[in-house]
Amino acid sequence: MAEFRGPVHLAASEVERAVPSGTSGAFALGYARPQEGAVFISYVGRADTDLRAAVLSHVGGRYTACFYLPLASPAEAYAEECRLWHEMGGEDLDSGDHPVPPGDHACPVCE
Repeated sequence: MAEFRGPVHLAASEVERAVPSGTSGAFALGYARPQEGAVFISYVGRADTDLRAAVLSHVGGRYTACFYLPLASPAEAYAEECRLWHEMGGEDLDSGDHPVPPGDHACPVCE
């Protein structure tokens, strides 16, 4: 499994500088806690076509930091989103229900 990149401060200028555009990918959003040296993940998502645009859509909201992973296809992005969703707390996350697959792909954790 590839390493997520970040954390990146969830500000438009930082996201535009760091996160690639025009690619599939998975991402995680949360709150930076510098005093604890940690970022607490509260939301996971994916982009089937434009990772930067997906992350930018969360700028100005409740989250302050993001991790991201560019991937080659929507199927790979879905698989990483699923792994991260299960690992980070599943339905307890702000992102809620299990990720919906693109097409007929199966969750690599549930199958």
